[in-house]
Amino acid sequence: MLKRQSDKIEFLKKVPLFEGMSKKDLTAVARAADETNLTSGEVIVFQDDSAPAAYILVTAEAIVRRNNRKVAELGPGHVIGELALISDSPRNATVVATKDGTVLEVPRRHFLGLIESSPALARRVMTQLADRLAEADRKLYG
Repeated sequence: MLKRQSDKIEFLKKVPLFEGMSKKDLTAVARAADETNLTSGEVIVFQDDSAPAAYILVTAEAIVRRNNRKVAELGPGHVIGELALISDSPRNATVVATKDGTVLEVPRRHFLGLIESSPALARRVMTQLADRLAEADRKLYG
């Protein structure tokens, strides 16, 4: 568990989405994030639902299913749902916890505020989006 703000900041430093961010920006993310416990089998997000928050896996693990087909396994440090927050689009997959653990939940309004105030975070999210688009293109067109 990340009891103190400094614990959250130290954890966030190691999350790929937040790598290279300033301490000020990491502190803002840590303040916006609430730690929540999950149990194995609990649905974190449902495909086609709206996106009120993004989730950062701290100790929990999860499986991603799209149209009931497994597409990925996630563990600590993975971020769930950040792209749906930006585009205000429905979730493109269902994510279910496969191991009891904790996540950091960042509400949409806080996440968007963080992106607006942190060029480093905005750049990381854009890079992630571009990487996902390139991967989808490779899968479709070779």
